[in-house]
Amino acid sequence: MNVYQIFKAEDKMKIWKLPAKLMSIFKLQDNDTVTLNYGSKSAAAIVKSFQSEQRPQREKDIGISPDIKSALGLSYDTKLHIKQEGNKSFRFGPIIGILTFSSHIPKRLDYYKTYFYMNTNGTLLYIFGSKGLNQKQRTISGYTYDINKKTWTKGEFPFPDAVIDRCYPNNYSSHAMLAKVIGPGRIFNKKTMITKIDFAKVLAANKYLRTYIPETKVMKTISDLDNFFDKYRHIYLKPSNAMKGKGIISIQKTPKGKYECRYTSENKDVTKSVDSLSEVSDILKKITKHKVKYIIQQAVDCMQYEGGPFSLRVSPVKNGKGQWKVIGILVLGSLGARHVTNFSSGGAAIPLSKLFTVISNHISHTKNDFLKLLEDLAVKTAMALDEKFGPLGELGVDFVIDKKGKPWLLEANGNPAKIAAFLQSDYPSWRTQVYQYPLDYACHLAGFQTHN
Repeated sequence: MNVYQIFKAEDKMKIWKLPAKLMSIFKLQDNDTVTLNYGSKSAAAIVKSFQSEQRPQREKDIGISPDIKSALGLSYDTKLHIKQEGNKSFRFGPIIGILTFSSHIPKRLDYYKTYFYMNTNGTLLYIFGSKGLNQKQRTISGYTYDINKKTWTKGEFPFPDAVIDRCYPNNYSSHAMLAKVIGPGRIFNKKTMITKIDFAKVLAANKYLRTYIPETKVMKTISDLDNFFDKYRHIYLKPSNAMKGKGIISIQKTPKGKYECRYTSENKDVTKSVDSLSEVSDILKKITKHKVKYIIQQAVDCMQYEGGPFSLRVSPVKNGKGQWKVIGILVLGSLGARHVTNFSSGGAAIPLSKLFTVISNHISHTKNDFLKLLEDLAVKTAMALDEKFGPLGELGVDFVIDKKGKPWLLEANGNPAKIAAFLQSDYPSWRTQVYQYPLDYACHLAGFQTHN
């Protein structure tokens, strides 16, 4: 789909000027009246043609008069696409909005700069929070970034054609307000906080994926632990909506019948031996300041790297055709005796090449085949979660590998961090795709084609 640049048409009437070639494509005649749409804004316009000689070699320019510019909220020199929606109705766009927490505006806008550098689709892109929504005026107060001037500019924008939600968890009241104007199915990620309970239930319903998830159950009472210890000597207690590895307790039954509990309290690793499972309640009260729903999960006998466990985060993202593609795999390791691998808990990034020099003799696949297996599992997981909670557009799917070389699915994050991919030469395009693909998918939701 072609990108067109807006110029100022000097005319007191509401005029839309097009090159003769575009007039022919759209089957328009001079003085036809059409409806122009831009996000949530609309305006009637009279069509006028201009010959390419009037604007040499600029057949991808279109002109609008000041009245049309004002009615649609456009800016001159804007680059955009044109989509015919009906016989005499046309849409300019797409307009993509990135929804973030209102408290982050304008304090944390710089986090979003890279989206603007990766915005190559002829798209109006802006950042906004829920407080910027004005349904009555059908406008949104937000910020856009000028990559040439390297400045943020505040403005009033039309409601977008599609929204990338970067809130965690989602602000569903904002979703409802947006959907009233832009319609359903135009916001992703529709659900960013996918709890461990949600994750386990969805995957357990899939005949293929259920064989790759540890047994998981909601803990209702401490007595529920007994049932798990009838089957396993090692289990985990995890907050259902845990972030950054917080609140996780490893419990291992010792040969002497005691229970060794490992957890983090006040940023310190703690190992405590208790005589009975009832004493675990005291540990839960200590490390959780308020009531938290916990899951019980079978512990995987994890393969190790440099004396500690490691996990892999696989990143499936939808492209401009709405297809899931894996753009990268990040490996995190504790590099020691810690029981969690999260960055915020002291985990360190491990290059894939270094990892496979250690584990290649312990898995029954070649490196390439094993990566393909992880990618396949991640995409199938994304598809299952998307069907339940979508539209989703980007995920971080976490795996561990047991000592026999089998991968196990642990959880999925619907708002994954934009982790730098410099360590992973196997995915050299990750740096750009992690931003480009969500923008392309937003264009797809908006009904506009992209190059990806």
